[in-house]
Amino acid sequence: FFQSSRSISIRVEHKINISRERKSSIETLANMLSYDVLSEQNANTTNAIIKHFSASEDFLTLSKAEGALILQRDEEDASKLQKGIDIAKGKGVIDPNFVPEEYITVDVLGKTPDQVADEILKRVRGESGSGAVVVLCGLSGTGKVRLQEPIDT
Repeated sequence: FFQSSRSISIRVEHKINISRERKSSIETLANMLSYDVLSEQNANTTNAIIKHFSASEDFLTLSKAEGALILQRDEEDASKLQKGIDIAKGKGVIDPNFVPEEYITVDVLGKTPDQVADEILKRVRGESGSGAVVVLCGLSGTGKVRLQEPIDT
C-alpha cells in the first residue's frame, strides 16, 4: 500500500510541474500572440507565430510538410503555365524569341510588406528613374498580393 501511495504522489507532483510549465507557456503565448496581433492577419501575425513556435519540433515538421506541398503545387502550376505559353507562341500571340529580363531576388523573410515594397521601389526607381512595370513572382504564400497596394501607390 505504501508503494502505491508513493507512486500516486509522484505522478500527481509530475502533473503539477507540467501544469506549471504549460501555464507559463500559455502566458508567454498570450503575450506574443495576443488577440490584437492575431486579428491583424498580416506579416506581424505570421512573424509572431513563427517566432513563438520556431523551437517546436512538431511545428518544424509541419512547416516542412506544408512547404513541400506548396512547392509541389507551384511546380504543377508552372508546368501548366508553360504549356499555355508554348501554345501562345505556336499561335503567334507571343514572340517565340522573347527572352524575359532576369529576375531580381528580394528576401521577404521577417519583413513587412511595406519594407519589401520599399526595397523593390528603390531598385526600380534607381534603374529606371521613373515609372516601371513590376511583375511579382514567387511561391504561394510569400505575400505577392499584399505587396500590390504599397507598390501601386
